[in-house]
Amino acid sequence: MRANTPVVQALRLWDNTLLANFYSAGTVDEVSVSGPASVALGRNSLAVSDPTQLQESVRVTVRRRTVEVPFKDAFGATKVVSLR
Repeated sequence: MRANTPVVQALRLWDNTLLANFYSAGTVDEVSVSGPASVALGRNSLAVSDPTQLQESVRVTVRRRTVEVPFKDAFGATKVVSLR
C-alpha cells in the first residue's frame, strides 16, 4: 500500500505499476492530479479515467511531465497516454 488517505488510495504491483484512486486533487509518489481520477501508471504508459464522469479534463503530472487528459464527450472513457 502506497497511500490510504481521504484523498488517495494507491498501491504498487509486483511489476512496479502504480494503481491509484484520487478522490480530489493530490499526489502519491511521482503522480499528481488536478482532480478526481483513477490512474494506472506503468513503465511507458499512463491510463486515466474520471470516476465522477463530470470533468472536462484532468491534469496529470508524472515524472516531471504534465499532460492534460481530455474527457469531454467521452462518457466513462479511459484515456491512455504514452510516456515515451
